[in-house]
Amino acid sequence: MLRFSLFIYLFKLRYASLFFIFYYFYILPVVVIYGRENNEMGRDCGLLL
Repeated sequence: MLRFSLFIYLFKLRYASLFFIFYYFYILPVVVIYGRENNEMGRDCGLLL
């Protein structure tokens, strides 16, 4: 039972790390590039992040 819960914990950890990698390499550059084109919207998105 302990091994099963450890497996679920590692699976969640890997899923979370994949989400953060996706977030930093896909969403963040889009917001930065969009923020350079449209300054006010980029500032708002930067504050949200």
